[in-house]
Amino acid sequence: MGPLWQNVLTLGVFAGLIALAVTAIVVSRREEGRHTRSSEALWHDLRRAHGLSRREVRILRRAAEKAALDPRSLIFVEPHVLMRLADDNEASRGEIQDLMSRLS
Repeated sequence: MGPLWQNVLTLGVFAGLIALAVTAIVVSRREEGRHTRSSEALWHDLRRAHGLSRREVRILRRAAEKAALDPRSLIFVEPHVLMRLADDNEASRGEIQDLMSRLS
């Protein structure tokens, strides 16, 4: 009866470890989803709070992508990113500067 008992115990421990690993994976993915949803919600809330037009949102999105900001809502607290975009883009420099003043 000894070897059979050891096999059952080994299988039980192995099943417990697998269950623990699956639980850890599910919880971590759920947490990642919360971060993504909360980042998107913040982005939309900040856009609405500042009353930005679609064109202004495109400018902010482009600047955030260019600066590789994650989450992109950091563009609202990182004005130097917009300054760099204004320096690189002569055609819309005035519009970017107006947008910067609205966000300040």
